[in-house]
Amino acid sequence: MNLSKRMWLYLGLLFLALSTMYLVKPKEQQEADNQARSRLPRDYQEVKSEGILRVMAPYQIGTDSTKQGTENAQQLIHRLRKRSGLEVELSLEDNTHRALEALLLGEVDLILEPVAYTAELDSSLYILLDERLAEPIYLVQRRDSSKYVSKQLELEGREVTLPLNSELQLFLHHISEEMGLNIAIRQDSLYNTEQLIMKVQAASIDYTLCSGEEAKRYARHFPDLDFTLPISHNLRRGWLTRRASPVLADSLRRWLSTEAPQSK
Repeated sequence: MNLSKRMWLYLGLLFLALSTMYLVKPKEQQEADNQARSRLPRDYQEVKSEGILRVMAPYQIGTDSTKQGTENAQQLIHRLRKRSGLEVELSLEDNTHRALEALLLGEVDLILEPVAYTAELDSSLYILLDERLAEPIYLVQRRDSSKYVSKQLELEGREVTLPLNSELQLFLHHISEEMGLNIAIRQDSLYNTEQLIMKVQAASIDYTLCSGEEAKRYARHFPDLDFTLPISHNLRRGWLTRRASPVLADSLRRWLSTEAPQSK
């Protein structure tokens, strides 16, 4: 084969390869676009099409561990079912970081936990619904302990035990930075807040934290413990959904409202 024929053959093969790439690329791009769309968090239309609203709550308000918490969760779920016309699917998760991740990934649509709003909660990712003012976070300690502290400054060098990945650790980080304190945080992977309070009572640990609502409830059951030292200011609390689902967020606001829905 002479040089001229070889050149034309090579040019023909090159043209065929380029044509194939041109035809295949749009198909690959379309598949990539479809995959990207499938990773987008679902909004109201996707929830409505499936007919299921997925919510997540910690075990303490999703089970019978506290009567008050169970009634609140049940009432809220009943309201969501009645007003949305959707089936409400409840899952339980105590790990705050895992719950937030599931919300962003679209695995759940609402976190039925009274999440405390802090600067660490990224407002570009999450929307706080049914917002309300709540009491501070309190230190739990023994009244007769030699390690009893009467003010926040006395927490210098002390260790506070919290459930694993508890949102309350954010408040200890904040007070440490604000007041220049060295407060050690130990995370317990086995016990929840109520169980850690029992460990404080048994002198197995010195300190833990609880919410203002929990402080009122547990103070009646643990008279030897002190629940009076606040670790934070009053909090803004509410339920969480993702900002990437704006239509669903608007619908949740209406469904979660304690006011009766207006007739159209």
